[in-house]
Amino acid sequence: MRILKRPWRVLLSQHRLNHIASRLASSKAVRSHRVLISSSTNIYENLALEDWLFENTDFQRESVLLLWRNKPCVVFGRHQNPWVECNVPYCQKYEVDLVRRKSGGGTVYHDEGNLNCSFLMENSLYNRRRNLQLVVDALKSHWAIPLSINKRDDIIYQDKYKISGTASKLGGKKTYHHFTLLYNVDKEELQNSLHSNLEGVSSKATASLKMSVTNLADHFPDVDFTSLVDVISEKFVQNDQMRSVQTVDPHDTNLFPGVDNHLTELKSWEWIFGKTPPFSIQRTFHGKTETMNILSVNVDITKGRIHNLQLKELNVLNSKDIDSRVFLTLRIGIEDTKLCPNEVRKSLSKVKMEWIADQLYTVDTREYLDWLLQCVMETLAIFNTQTSTSATWDNDVSSH
Repeated sequence: MRILKRPWRVLLSQHRLNHIASRLASSKAVRSHRVLISSSTNIYENLALEDWLFENTDFQRESVLLLWRNKPCVVFGRHQNPWVECNVPYCQKYEVDLVRRKSGGGTVYHDEGNLNCSFLMENSLYNRRRNLQLVVDALKSHWAIPLSINKRDDIIYQDKYKISGTASKLGGKKTYHHFTLLYNVDKEELQNSLHSNLEGVSSKATASLKMSVTNLADHFPDVDFTSLVDVISEKFVQNDQMRSVQTVDPHDTNLFPGVDNHLTELKSWEWIFGKTPPFSIQRTFHGKTETMNILSVNVDITKGRIHNLQLKELNVLNSKDIDSRVFLTLRIGIEDTKLCPNEVRKSLSKVKMEWIADQLYTVDTREYLDWLLQCVMETLAIFNTQTSTSATWDNDVSSH
């Protein structure tokens, strides 16, 4: 008896039918749409809740929309360099929280004039544009706001101003897609926080794309947090007879057991800064007196710490190495220091004390050595934008 083989086209068609049937089955399995509104304005708590929901929700039974807002903070993508994307010293001085999220994408500034939308669902239902369109349609139907979605999946006002940045995370059979919605953000603080003063960086980290932004409330004054939550929530659950909208405390360990583990990781220095891809900084400084030549400073940063420091003093005719004892003390004293203002100042203060103890810091060398320290500090950009870089290193240390 001859066995007939099925043509490959039939097999391929059957494969496609099975795939479509699987997607339809998954779609039918989603029994409800649930909206959770966070009562917290703490970025770490809200991102911890998002991660908890991602890990613990049965998305075959329901899809979740998490709505939340935060006190002033800067949120950067998983593969980004915070020192390049924002003004770290400024944020630390003015208590703007810094956090690395689990998704990719660019850096954004949050405050209580920004609504965050997180769509969490089964991977087979993942559709960023559909989520964005839901919000656009909801706002258009209620306020007739002229919004559109560009090729980068940003929501744009009047085809010009960005009001929403988007990012997502896909893992196994589940996913979340979250994005901002600017309605009344402090734009001056946004600019101050996101304006990095770090120069001469060489890095493979993901860079943000800068765009002009606007607030919805500047054009539609009655847009606020409560109205946005109501309008978007209603749109999300409109076709669901099992609709559920509730306000939750993301730090409620009875509702969300184990959420503190996510919170601890998100707040750790190792996650926020230590996950930064390796990068280098190169700067050149010109001395202010005849005894000060041109100084080249090169620093390598690995896992958020100073990994290597190289100084080279140059002049028109030749180049020479810094005095070996001076440089060795400085290099050893600063390597493995966390790249943050207080830690760098502590390390450089110890270096200076060692120079004094070894009688390297004298009346004749004081100005020169202070200049070296000043150059290192400026290379590492530990001054905030409101600090004059013309201030002496001594004055900078004594003011903190």
